[in-house]
Amino acid sequence: MNNKIVLITSIFVSLSIISFYLYQQNYLKNNNKQLVDTIVTIFQKYVLTYDIDKQSINPEETVVSQAYPLDEYQTLSKKLMHYVEQKKPIILTMVGFPYKSANIKDKVISSDADAAERYSLVFLQNFLNEVKTIYKNGIQLIIFTDGIVFCDIEKVSDDTVLSYENALKILTQDLPDIKICTMHDLYSLSPAEIRNNIATMNPSWNTFQDMVKTDTKLQEDIAILAQRLAFELALSSLTEKEITDIATQETHRGMQYSNFLKKFRAEETITCSVHYQKHLDRKIGLKLSDSCITPWHGVLVETNGIFSIKHLEDVDQSQYKQMHYYCNGLPLTHLKHQ
Repeated sequence: MNNKIVLITSIFVSLSIISFYLYQQNYLKNNNKQLVDTIVTIFQKYVLTYDIDKQSINPEETVVSQAYPLDEYQTLSKKLMHYVEQKKPIILTMVGFPYKSANIKDKVISSDADAAERYSLVFLQNFLNEVKTIYKNGIQLIIFTDGIVFCDIEKVSDDTVLSYENALKILTQDLPDIKICTMHDLYSLSPAEIRNNIATMNPSWNTFQDMVKTDTKLQEDIAILAQRLAFELALSSLTEKEITDIATQETHRGMQYSNFLKKFRAEETITCSVHYQKHLDRKIGLKLSDSCITPWHGVLVETNGIFSIKHLEDVDQSQYKQMHYYCNGLPLTHLKHQ
């Protein structure tokens, strides 16, 4: 009888332990899902919902903004869940911040990084801060600068790019969750050697040309880039064909660079972009500000305490004054309404 009681008690205790364990696992699972869902809602506030490239080409034309349905965020949710379950910092990667526009007549004040870059970097840090308020394991954004990859095509000097990259590192010294990663950080090679390495990546030029012939999306991307470059390179005496050739070269090299970066991005990395993405399964387009102008293509403008990034040609400079301030010892410029 005593043995039977002991057996029953033992079984009861075991079932209680199993039941508690299952309850605890289910509780953690539900908590993790709620946490991930909340992080996704923060992302939704910062995701690009319209094509800023098209909008920047013709500001007068209204480009339709369209929110993504929730099922578009499934891949993001899965990747976030990986970090949450492992209790690890969330890692985002982005390619961007190449160099300041060469069009210092219509787009920017100078070739130096200025208050527009700082404004966008702070905007991104604020996004990361929102995530950190609910996710205690933290979040980091790694920005791979791509100026060295493309500057030779647009005839921008390597020294100009390196100076710009150095300024970005200074501007992020007090932004704890943003890391600027340059090509020199990845390889101790000269800019020309780095570009030669990237040129060996897929797709080859011949393969790319075959892709362009049949891929309408690729054709559209090149056409939009050519329109942007016509404005970007307006101070150069280039024909329409020459600009289209540059757009084609940059699109090809961009695909090679993307393949080159794969070994530096962990599989679970959340890949972000400075461009609008039609779908979010591969990349997530993130706002760099509430403007459709990226900081390297514009100037920061202050009007009655409201800041925005604009092309220089869209600012009545007779009504604005150049203002200067220092950030981490670096002088920055923006325009303030008088």
